[in-house]
Amino acid sequence: MGCLRSRLVVILAMGLVMFSIAAGAVDIQAADENVDVRQFMNMFARVNPVVAEDQKTVVVFFDFGCPHCAEHLPGLLYWADSLPSGVNVRFSPAIMNDIHRTRLAHTFYLAIRVLGYTGSVPVVRELFASEANQHPLTNQEAYELLARYAPDKKAAAQLFGSEVTRPDMERSLQDFAKYNVHAVPAVGIAGKFLVTPDDIPPSAAINYQQAFTELINGFVSRMIAGDL
Repeated sequence: MGCLRSRLVVILAMGLVMFSIAAGAVDIQAADENVDVRQFMNMFARVNPVVAEDQKTVVVFFDFGCPHCAEHLPGLLYWADSLPSGVNVRFSPAIMNDIHRTRLAHTFYLAIRVLGYTGSVPVVRELFASEANQHPLTNQEAYELLARYAPDKKAAAQLFGSEVTRPDMERSLQDFAKYNVHAVPAVGIAGKFLVTPDDIPPSAAINYQQAFTELINGFVSRMIAGDL
């Protein structure tokens, strides 16, 4: 179910250069019950060091060129709005050394900033559709997409032409490296677990999106309880 990449290269310096070009160039006019639970969960564990911030954080990894991500991400955005207070959630699109993906990520982060998780779903669907149709969006088209849903067009224009999403870009690149992500969609939990739809047994999944969310919720519940 995941979109596999044999070499998912995350190059921080190159990604930030691409971001500067993308933002600066804009010209806008207007489980089996016999299995021990902790042993099961350790299957997903990463060896990266965990910092205090990670302990209550969920990171959603995806790629706009991944059809499975297109199926899962809208539901995960709705899900993000249902998380209890005290749980942090971040969305990390694959950027790599690709100016086009950087532009998509820039638009995505602005949509969340302006519209919230649930409100950004229509924009996200259109971003995925542009990739599925092999129509790389220009800066102007990306802005017009955002402006179509933004309540304040002037504010959206100012944001689009700025580098306000640079910290999000930096964190996304760092998160991909920290969790050693090689397949998307994936969800990082508490800095040490990485879960993908491939972890769902076919026999147990009538609805993969729902089953994936339920699997993640199990981890989040344990994270909140301090039992990870």
